Amino acid sequence: MIRCYLSLGSNLANPELQLQRAVELLRCSAMVNVLKVANNYYSKPYGHIQHQPDFVNTVLMLDTWHSPYGLLLLCNSIEIYMGRERLQRWGPRVIDIDIVFYGQQKINTSKLTIPHPDMENRDFVIEPLAELQQVV
Repeated sequence: MIRCYLSLGSNLANPELQLQRAVELLRCSAMVNVLKVANNYYSKPYGHIQHQPDFVNTVLMLDTWHSPYGLLLLCNSIEIYMGRERLQRWGPRVIDIDIVFYGQQKINTSKLTIPHPDMENRDFVIEPLAELQQVV
């Protein structure tokens, strides 16, 4: 199994509930073991697009048997199942699931970039990642 981190974000249709639903759908996958879920973090829309609600975000630590592209397909299928429509970049969404890290792999293709690009500029990813790394 490979250790991965996913970021989840929502700003429509009760975002806290949408994050919870996405986590439960990930837990239903036989090839995914969700280990930890960070607290919810609240942020303004990325790109500072006006006229949309603030986002609720979290990060998951998980182990998976999926390849990076298999995990991407799983994430995309959950987004579609939950009603995600890609209408505009950084626009409002029911759920957005991104692969932040996939083990130690680095991938840069037209379909997938790992580690997630621009991650270091997103407090709503960095803070939950730091939370997951704290030893309890």
